[in-house]
Amino acid sequence: MNLIPEGTYQAVCSPVQVGGRLASIQWGPATPKSPFTAAVAYKIASGEYAGLVRTKFFYFGEVVDKGGRTGMDRSLEALRITGFKGDDIDAFSDQAPSNLVEITIEHQEYQGKTQDRIGFVQRPGGGSGQGLTLKEALPPRELKMIAGRLKGRLSKVPEVKTETVDVNEIVASARPAADEPSDAAMSDDNIPF
Repeated sequence: MNLIPEGTYQAVCSPVQVGGRLASIQWGPATPKSPFTAAVAYKIASGEYAGLVRTKFFYFGEVVDKGGRTGMDRSLEALRITGFKGDDIDAFSDQAPSNLVEITIEHQEYQGKTQDRIGFVQRPGGGSGQGLTLKEALPPRELKMIAGRLKGRLSKVPEVKTETVDVNEIVASARPAADEPSDAAMSDDNIPF
């Protein structure tokens, strides 16, 4: 498998097929450290790897990290940077966020294989194929309840304005889909927050 070299790349949210329709995010069930999860696919927007898609898995735990932030805080900020607007998180799937972002690609060994994965989603200048989907979707009723819990918190996270990109204009790479790693089963134990 060809890996994307570790580093920072410009990217944009890349909608994927979820339940027979295009969606910008897929919501998933809880993990031991997060009451729910989310997956967002990002397409690299320029350079040698333009057109390749990798998925960032977001976790929403309340444990405070060394920087004084929770996984929930960091995930909500990354969704804002991606271009999410409003404070009803369940509306994210229907939006077409097109903010240009920077993703950091990291290499990680998982089940004996080295693969690339997205470590962070940031504003451009903020730091050093088809997306994967979660194995199990979060039921819509649970998402509505979660959206209600997040509404107040999201109102405190400002919307982000950056350069936007038309994802359809990004030149797709000739690389086969088999180049994409399968980290859908990763746990949130090794997320760098």
